Order: sequence, then structure tokens, then C-alpha cells
Amino acid sequence: MYAQCENTARTYANFQGSYLDGLGINLGLVNVNLYGGISDAPNAVNGQVKDASTLSVPIGVLGLTGSATQFLEFTTDGTNANKRTIAANTAVTVKLTLPKELLGLLSNFEIGSFTNLHAVSGSKPLVGYGNDPGYDATKTPIYTAANIAGVIGGGGEIEITVAPTQAFNGIYVKIAGAVVSTALSMKVFHAYIMEPTTNINCDEAIDVLSGVKPTPLGGILNLTGSVADPFYAIDTDADSYALMDVGLNVLSRVYLTPIFQKPSQQGDSVRIVFDDPGGALLNLGLLKGFVIQPYLGDLKAGLAFEETNSFLNLKILPGPGGKQIMTFAVSEKYDRLEITMGGVADLLGRLRIYDIKRKLAKPRTLIDPLAEDKREICEGESATFEVKNPQDCTEYKWYDAESGGNLLHTGTTYTPTGLTAGDYSYYVQASRTYCVTGVSERLKVKLKVKPYAIVNPIAGVNELCAGASTVLTNSNPSGTWSTADAAIATVDATGKVVAVAAGTVVIRYTVADDASYCGKKVDFTLTVNPLPNLTLDADPGVCERINHLTLPYSNPVNSPDSYSISWSGTASSFPAVNNQALPANEITLNIPGNAAVGVYSGTLTIKNAKGCERAIPFSFRVKLIPHKPIVSIN
Repeated sequence: MYAQCENTARTYANFQGSYLDGLGINLGLVNVNLYGGISDAPNAVNGQVKDASTLSVPIGVLGLTGSATQFLEFTTDGTNANKRTIAANTAVTVKLTLPKELLGLLSNFEIGSFTNLHAVSGSKPLVGYGNDPGYDATKTPIYTAANIAGVIGGGGEIEITVAPTQAFNGIYVKIAGAVVSTALSMKVFHAYIMEPTTNINCDEAIDVLSGVKPTPLGGILNLTGSVADPFYAIDTDADSYALMDVGLNVLSRVYLTPIFQKPSQQGDSVRIVFDDPGGALLNLGLLKGFVIQPYLGDLKAGLAFEETNSFLNLKILPGPGGKQIMTFAVSEKYDRLEITMGGVADLLGRLRIYDIKRKLAKPRTLIDPLAEDKREICEGESATFEVKNPQDCTEYKWYDAESGGNLLHTGTTYTPTGLTAGDYSYYVQASRTYCVTGVSERLKVKLKVKPYAIVNPIAGVNELCAGASTVLTNSNPSGTWSTADAAIATVDATGKVVAVAAGTVVIRYTVADDASYCGKKVDFTLTVNPLPNLTLDADPGVCERINHLTLPYSNPVNSPDSYSISWSGTASSFPAVNNQALPANEITLNIPGNAAVGVYSGTLTIKNAKGCERAIPFSFRVKLIPHKPIVSIN
């Protein structure tokens, strides 16, 4: 058994020999020759699938006739001297045509393997059995009267595959005279094994089987109908056709089976071009008894397709004659399609089959096979396309054109890079790894790369003291403002920023997407500086006529480094202090010496290096100095 993805093709038996025997009577005026015969014997080993030899036996006398055996041998050069030894259990297939007359007499048919094919001389007595000069071999029967009936179910071309349990040189086919007075004949087309090779067209239909088989009620004796020119269904002429004709009754079914070079992959599709010779427009109702059954070798590959299924996607093919196209996908792997008609009443009697093609599954990058994959990204971003229906033994190639073009990438996924703004199209195609021409239709995917809208930088101060506010501006009027942390700073729709607490925050201006451009955002980093602070001691006092006062403080925070003093009320005439260096621990106030006794109020404003300031109200008392008593002595 060869690997699924390996290149294999048919190797045909290329040498033949025959053994013909029978009854002969040669007595002067009485000459009777009841030997088996073979005509066109070389046709069975010429490698042409249409050609065949014909094995025959004549009408017997009292059932006494001869036989014809044809040996199909595998050799290295087409000569018996250089025979090949084929390993045991290697599958070998022989193609035959069995007329219906032979089907009831299967005891007269035999197929098997052989070794030691050698020439034999003729032996023809005057009266009795003899043989012509030819070839004989050591034969091992595989199918005989005991087991052949279950293999052959109808008249026409068939393939029989066997796997001899011992090494062999080839396959033989034998037909013998009947026990009744019936002349019999059969055709032998070829025998082949599958072996590794190169450069094959795996999706090509390379052979056709056709014929007629009975229904359960009909039996072999009621076989009617025919298939004319079966090979026209797989040739390259679009106007040639095979004609399937059901015949005179409904007790049999005609079949047409194209055989492909290699098995398909799951999901590959079938395209059949056909028409009705009567000229009627086909519809599902007229296709009663029309069945397509995929096979892998001689085993059914999934369910059959018939008129009760929804697989019939009929389309009128433009052109004369009313040709129509049937397309459907097969979910299982298969290497042949058996098309049958008949077996029911009121069915279409004849059908022309113009063309049968197998197609690789077209890749799709979306789950919905009918959807168009069209994407938009912003300049600088990336998009990845991925094949959603990958198959075994298949490569996926990405191109920049619908046909030809440049190969961009091989793989189930593709991510275009380095794209500037614009519209792009890419095309992905499935390609069989073991085929020469096994390619699918290309799937088109679209990518639009949108440029960013133009956003100018934000203008405004980038530091505020807590509690302060400012207005930020941007020359693009269509954007919106936002803050990353409203606990540090807020911003309204006009761009007004209010500093709340110390920290660093991003103020953002965003322009939204539109049909032509991607939205753009610009960030502005704002620092909110804390306010300085300190704790003044309890209100101090000073005696009258003292011209200075000490104002102690403690717990300075946030680095106050200067102070100012302003006076109010009755102290408004006191000298003000502006931006003096803040001394440690205490501040000295200068008090006019003539200040009257009373309470005076002022404001201490402290600043730090960031320019943030805090105003702290304070007051002090000018106290009365008691007068010295005047003592008089009388």
C-alpha cells in the first residue's frame, strides 16, 4: 500500500501469451476444430485502455469444447525473458468485458495469478483433445465457479482486483466451453498494478467502465439497455458524448463509471455536462432512477447522490443543444463515480454525458463558502487570511493575480506585510502535492489599507498645580477629548482640563474612523504638581511697641521654598513681603512700632520650585504693656 500523498500510477502488464486447447477431428473429409481462440491478443498489453483482446470458445458438440487462456505478464522490457516478480499481497487489477450470455455460465470463467510462464509446443491428435503452440504457466486460481458469482453482477466492462497471497509474475484469464451448445466470448483489456512515479495528472479520468446490470427483480436474463461511446464522456472534445440508453424495460440499469488516476481528497467536487436527447429541459422530476455512487476501489465512498438529494445544482450551459451542468461536492475520498440509470418506470429513457471532470475544492477563508472575504485595516496594522477548508496532500499558494502573477507565499495562512494605504487583492489556489495539473480555482480575497486621518498635536501647558485649570486645543475640530484618569485630571468637551490631584495623566484627543480614513488619536501627557504646605503654631502675640514677631511652623511638605505675606483689615498698612526665601522653622514678621493694641490678620503664601502655592491665613495680637504705677508719698 502506497502513501496517500505519494505519486503513483498504473504499471500495465506488457507481455502476453496464450494457451488454446479443445477437441479436434481431422479425418480426411471430416474436419472439426472446437479449440478456443484469441483475437487481437497484443491489445491486452499495449497500455491503451480502449483496446482489448477477445477470448472465445465455439459452439460445442454435446457440450465438448475447448478453452482459451490469456496470460498477462509484468516484465522489465516487454519480453518473457525479463519477467518481474511481484510481491505477494500486491493488488493487481484486470479489466474485462463480460457479455450477458456468459453471466449465467460463470463456471466456465476463471481468473488467477501465475508464475513460470514458458513456451509450449502444439499437440493435435487426429481425433481428441489437443492444444495449439503457445504458453503455459504454473497457475493459482483466485476466482472460479465457487466464488466468482458474487464479484460479477452485470454485463459490460468491469474491473476485478485481486491480491495474490504468493509472489507472482502476472494474471491469467480463462474461458472454457459451456456444457450447453453456446458460443461464448469475452474481452480482456489490461492488467495493472500501482507503483510510484512522477508527473501525473491525478485528477484526470483515465478509464471508463460501462454496461448493464440487473435489478433485484430482473435477473441476468432481462438485461437490456446499453452505453454507446463511453470514452467520449472523458475526452477533450466538448461536443462528443457517451449515450446512456435504458432500453426496453425497467428490469435492468445501465452504468457509466469514469475512473480517476488517483483518489480525491475529501470535499473535491464533480462537474458533469449532459443533456436529454429528446430536447426536454431536465429537472429533478425527470431524473428518477438516476444515481451517482462514489467508490474508492470497489467500496462505496459515502452515500449515493440521487434525485431525492439536494445535490443537483442544475445550470443551463450557454450554447446550442440545451446542455446542462450538474455540480456537487463529495465529502469522502473516491477514485471513481458510478452513474446509473433505470430500474423504475416513467423515467428519462436516454441521457447524453458530454464531460465528467473532477475539481479540487476551491479554498475558502470564511466558514460561509458564498461570502466574500473583504477586510479593512489601518496603515501599519496587519491582517491574516487563513484557509478554512484545508485538505491532505495539498499546498496552498497565494498570488497577486487571478491567473499567472507572482507567487507571494505558500501555506494555509498568509499575512501581507509592508503595505501602504490602498486597495489590494490576493488569490489563493489549492495545488495537489502529487499532481502535475491538480489545481483548484483561485479564491479572491480583498484588503483595504486605510490611511490615518490627519491630528495635529495638542497645544497647551503640560504641567499644572493641583486645583488649577487650563484649556488644551487641537486644530482638527472633529475629535473628542478624554482623560486616562479622572482622579488626577478631568477634561470636558471644550478641552478644559482641571487638575485634581498630584500625578501624571494622559489627555487624549481622538478622531473617529470614516469610510476613507482610520481614526487617529494623539496623546498629551500632563503632570499635576502637588501644593506645598506647612503647619503654623498657635496664634502668637507681641507686646506693643515691639517691631518684630516670630511666626514658628512645622511639618513642611511638598518642598515650600519661598513665602509672601499680605495684610488685611487694620493691618493693611503693614509692609508686605514678596517671594522671600523660606527660612527654616520660623518666619520673622516686621511689625510697625506704633501698632496699636489689637488683633491683626494676614495671609502667608508659600510656594515651591514648581510654582505651586498655598495661602495660609494667620493672625496675631499686639498686647498692652502695663504702665508703671505712679506712687506718691505725701
